[in-house]
Amino acid sequence: MDADVIERILPDAIYTGDVADRHYKIINLKAQNFLRLKAVDITPGSERIIEISGKNGAGKSSVLKAIWSVFANREISKGIPSPIRSGEESGSVSVDLGDMTITRSWTGTDTYLRIENKAGAVYKSPQALLDKLKTSLSFDPLAFIRMDKKEQRATLLQVLGVDLDSLDREREGYFNARTEANREVKNLTAQLAPLQGLPVDLPKEEISATDLINRIRAAEETNRKIANTDRVIAAKEQEIKELETRLINERKNLEAAYIAREEMQEIDISEMEQQLRNIEDLNKQVQKRRTFEDIVSRLHDASKKSDYLTEKIEDIDQTKKEALKSATFPIPDISISLEGISYREIPISQCSAAEQIRVSVAMGAALNPGLRVLLIQDGSLLDSTSRGIIEEIAEEQDLQVWIEVVDESRGSGVIIEDGEIIS
Repeated sequence: MDADVIERILPDAIYTGDVADRHYKIINLKAQNFLRLKAVDITPGSERIIEISGKNGAGKSSVLKAIWSVFANREISKGIPSPIRSGEESGSVSVDLGDMTITRSWTGTDTYLRIENKAGAVYKSPQALLDKLKTSLSFDPLAFIRMDKKEQRATLLQVLGVDLDSLDREREGYFNARTEANREVKNLTAQLAPLQGLPVDLPKEEISATDLINRIRAAEETNRKIANTDRVIAAKEQEIKELETRLINERKNLEAAYIAREEMQEIDISEMEQQLRNIEDLNKQVQKRRTFEDIVSRLHDASKKSDYLTEKIEDIDQTKKEALKSATFPIPDISISLEGISYREIPISQCSAAEQIRVSVAMGAALNPGLRVLLIQDGSLLDSTSRGIIEEIAEEQDLQVWIEVVDESRGSGVIIEDGEIIS
């Protein structure tokens, strides 16, 4: 690039804020050695509908793809991996929007983007300027009509600028977790039923038969000691009577025996013996009581978790309602749900062909607020009514609609043959 051209490079501020607020249409399209095209030069004039016609394989689709390629960015390499016409070394597409001309060119594997104003000054950040136009020329109204419900819904959400995918994923997580919690509630409730009616005075822990037997034996041993002590006392009293001479010493022994006896208390083992006889049934009840209390605790936790998840789901549903309520729909009477899109409360797939056309073209206009251009392939499928609706909306929405039509008769529109315009 020479010094004179460098001095005419425009700073970033030239178009800042201006481009995004304007409505552009294509004043002129030039394409050379692009896909099937050799060289085309189209000036639409004031026409709302620009019909590109010709035989199959003549290069009609290449005209629409040429327009798309200029405004696309990262999608180009994926959508058009080999843009240069077969046998040629380079190719280019140029679109005149009035106050600026956008040119995308290819040489070998390299691609270049250039934007200049009427005076020929070059904008130094062309892709940043292009991004301000907010174009989505890949949206085809007729293709939208043929989409399934989920694809149509996703496209409408893109038009609205509403992201429900993350909310839907979060809602699904809470919904699945709540389903699992409710399943746990149902399962625990069923387990709880046969454990009702247990005695309130059951011990907290199971009783060990071995421990109870040892306690009984210890008690019996204590009782035997008490009996022996009683016999000793009786013997000593008798000895006191018989052995006065030994009274002092024996009285001491008697005092000791009295003290020992006072420290002992006879143990009633009848209750423990009864427990031992009933220990198996008692332990079974203790086990049931413990299971009962465990299930009650888990049931409480599962119910609490289910209630929490229900609240989260309701919060997300409300957030989605508010997001959709505040969104600006491309046309009145459109609504959206998890199942898809409805027009006047009727699923879009059940609407008339005319209504489907009206909805899809309006969406295309909403997706291209800066560049008022729509590209429609398979225009041969349109009947006169549908074509009339497109023309009507194009007038209402200030749109320029480029339509590809298969026409063997060379009857109308811009006629393409072997990559060139013949009429």
